[in-house]
Amino acid sequence: MEVRMTLPARQINSALFRGVFIVGPSPTDHPLVPEDNPVSVEKTRAALLRLEEFPDDDVALNSLWEENHQLIEREMHRHFRSSFSDVLLERILSGLASQARFFCDEFDEPIAWVARCANLETRRAALELRK
Repeated sequence: MEVRMTLPARQINSALFRGVFIVGPSPTDHPLVPEDNPVSVEKTRAALLRLEEFPDDDVALNSLWEENHQLIEREMHRHFRSSFSDVLLERILSGLASQARFFCDEFDEPIAWVARCANLETRRAALELRK
């Protein structure tokens, strides 16, 4: 768990360094992240690295869905709060595939990265639907 603390905005004179207290779990700490399952982690890593090179690879995208469908569905339920269509799911998975080029194997944990990216993609889709 990452804990970051900064000074309250009123104690900082520079506009560049204004911030807030952030105490608690990092946004990437998800209860459904199965870090103890090395097979799932490696399948997710392999799928992300494949999608980085070939974003249209259906086999890699299918593997990513199979290993992380709980995380992706949870984010979709969180942002859409009702049943969602296959079109929305396809849109979210397409976004994950296009974002895979930003996955850095040396620094990112694969499943936590998918959870964070699924959150961003579902938020983006929800905001676009509200317009």
